[in-house]
Amino acid sequence: MRMSVVHTHVQLDLPSERTITLASISHSYGAIDVALEYCKLKSDPLTTVGVWQHGWTLQSLQIDASALFGVTIRKDSPTRLWVARRDEEAFLQQHGYSSAKAIGLPICYVQLPRVVREGNSLLVMPLHSLDYLDTHDNSEEFLREIQRLRTRFDNVTVCLHPSCFQKGRLVRLCSELGLDVVKGAGIDDANALRRMATLFGKFEYMVTNGHGSHIPYSAYFGSKPSVLNYCEPRAKDRSNTPFYVENPELLAPTIDALSKENYCSTFDFLIRDDPRDASLLQDWAACQIGADNRLSPPDLREAFGWTFTRRVASRGYKIAAPIAEEWLPESLKRPLKKRLYPQLAFQQDLEVEAKRIAQLPAYQEGSTFILGPKLMFPSGPSCAYQLKSIFGQEVYKFKTINSKPRIIDGGANIGLASIYFSRNFPNATIHAFEADPSICEFLRQNLQSFTANNVEVIQAALWTDNHGVSFASEGSDAGKIVVEDSARTQRVPSIRLKDLLQDPVDLLKLDVEGAEVDLLIDSAELLQNVERVFVEYHSDFGKPQRLEQLLSVLAKSNFRVHVHSPSPAKEPFMFRPVKYGFDLLLEIFAFR
Repeated sequence: MRMSVVHTHVQLDLPSERTITLASISHSYGAIDVALEYCKLKSDPLTTVGVWQHGWTLQSLQIDASALFGVTIRKDSPTRLWVARRDEEAFLQQHGYSSAKAIGLPICYVQLPRVVREGNSLLVMPLHSLDYLDTHDNSEEFLREIQRLRTRFDNVTVCLHPSCFQKGRLVRLCSELGLDVVKGAGIDDANALRRMATLFGKFEYMVTNGHGSHIPYSAYFGSKPSVLNYCEPRAKDRSNTPFYVENPELLAPTIDALSKENYCSTFDFLIRDDPRDASLLQDWAACQIGADNRLSPPDLREAFGWTFTRRVASRGYKIAAPIAEEWLPESLKRPLKKRLYPQLAFQQDLEVEAKRIAQLPAYQEGSTFILGPKLMFPSGPSCAYQLKSIFGQEVYKFKTINSKPRIIDGGANIGLASIYFSRNFPNATIHAFEADPSICEFLRQNLQSFTANNVEVIQAALWTDNHGVSFASEGSDAGKIVVEDSARTQRVPSIRLKDLLQDPVDLLKLDVEGAEVDLLIDSAELLQNVERVFVEYHSDFGKPQRLEQLLSVLAKSNFRVHVHSPSPAKEPFMFRPVKYGFDLLLEIFAFR
């Protein structure tokens, strides 16, 4: 998606950029602004019913609703789904989304611009990078090829995405090659679709080196599209994008559908060595974007909930909300918020409850119902921290294509992580290890209270052998394996971690108070069977630090890591707090 002029000899006269806040995916590229103009409404109605597909989707990618929309669509979502084409509508309805309806893409609601097309002009649209990712493509080679072809055209202009301007590589190359550049409009530009329509209306030809919505869009507005030096995407370039992190099962079929062999076979009519050989494809484009399914202004207002009564009610709520916040009694305010904003209400309740629990005396038993069922804990401050981390921040959140993931919870404590995993993966097999016998009783009670039947509790320490270990109990969350027996230690069973890694593991969580380095070194040769690792690293005060050894083991198993400290020292050169014998605590997330 593209378009503000940086330096060009052509007076493009495009609508100006206007940055907006994306209230939902339906607002992408100014879609709601376009719909409001089409419906002859001057003000934003505040709410829009449903989710509107914002880009062109190949028929071969009709895998599930998320693949069609480019955002995660939950199966139980009651929202209306607005798509471009009848085949997409039929697909969704067959898969349980009975409210899906084809109404055309937002681009077909743009009023046709009154522009004069320049003959023998070429608009060049190379693949763009992303703000959060460096992609490998052939855009440099592609632009050099354009430079060699430029004498065949009276005007050649390159359109680059805003992220390309931030990184600068392609902008500098265009300058070196003497190619004029137009800055692309991002997803948060209210005028993006209007400017695209204007731009496509001005050029006779449009050429690109990869797949994208700009192909049917340009054809719909009368430009002749073609693909030159097609660049197929790579899985590793997209695996870190938020959408595929949320929906990893969709990555492989997407890469397959966009492979050079499949794409060039499906769209052989677009593949051209010379952009001048491209053809007018307006009928094909109209079909791809669902132009024939476009609703009339009254019908679109009805579909989106932009009727007079709904708009009045929406405006009334905006006025009434602050009044209700000030004057409604708490007994009514909280239930109302929970009904309207359940996730926000839960986070607010969690913050309040965690604060209450944190103020309880350490090592005083207590309970809370913040997660629904009764949760017992041996110490308030420890429980409060875990609640905020696991259920507030969701630090253990991950996605997997495995329908029955296997999770090892090493150092399960009172069971909050296992409860979180059980709720998110009800078909998972979860092994919860807790060495401290007294803490293990809390673990068992809580898992029973939460009916976490897919969690197996093992009262044992994870270690490098099965011969048992000396364990020093702290009474909360800092019990640890010790070298020498004493009056304050007890012998507990141990299980060798390496023996558990013979079969694939989707997540290995190790919060084992200083035993983590020995465990990973002993299990190194089998870490290839583990998809992701969370390890809490503890540095023993007064002893050599072993962080390098830990990171080396992970690196040799081809893991990348993200590291942060939950309790960083404010002035590390001056003072480093020591707690439970450790002078450094790091949370390390390892992934492939």
